[in-house]
Amino acid sequence: MVEIGWFVRVVASILIPRNMNTQEHFCRRNREAQVYNLGESGRRWRWLGGLASLLATLLAGCMLVYARVDWLWRVALFLPLFSSILLILQARTRTCVMLAVLGEWELGCGTQRVPDPDLENRLRRRAYLLVCSAVLVSIAVTALFAIC
Repeated sequence: MVEIGWFVRVVASILIPRNMNTQEHFCRRNREAQVYNLGESGRRWRWLGGLASLLATLLAGCMLVYARVDWLWRVALFLPLFSSILLILQARTRTCVMLAVLGEWELGCGTQRVPDPDLENRLRRRAYLLVCSAVLVSIAVTALFAIC
C-alpha cells in the first residue's frame, strides 16, 4: 500500500498560502476576522438592542396608525427606526460604525488600532455604506407609516 500523506501535505502547502509575517503585532483572533472590527460580545449586544428597539418602534408606529394620529407625529419614528436598523446592520456585518470611523477594532482582546491602512479604509467604507443603508430603509419605513 502506497502512503499518499506526504503528497497531500505537499499539495496543501502549495495551494494554501502561508502567513509570511510571523511577528504578531496585533490580536491573534484577528486572523479569522480580517474584515471585521466587532467581537462577539459587541455583536450580541447590538442584536439584542436592535431587535428590541425595532420591535418597540414598530409597535409604536402601528399604534399611531391605528389611533389615526397626524402624519407629522408618525415622521418622528425616523430616529428610533434609524438607530435600531443601524444596530441590526452592525451586528449582521460585524462592523461597528464608530470604531471604523476611529480606525479601531475590538475583537475580544480590547480595543486596538487597525494596523493595516488598507483594511482601515475598507472598514470605513463599509461603515459609510451601513449608515446610508440604514437611512434609506428608515426613510422607506417612515414613509409607509406616514402615508397609512
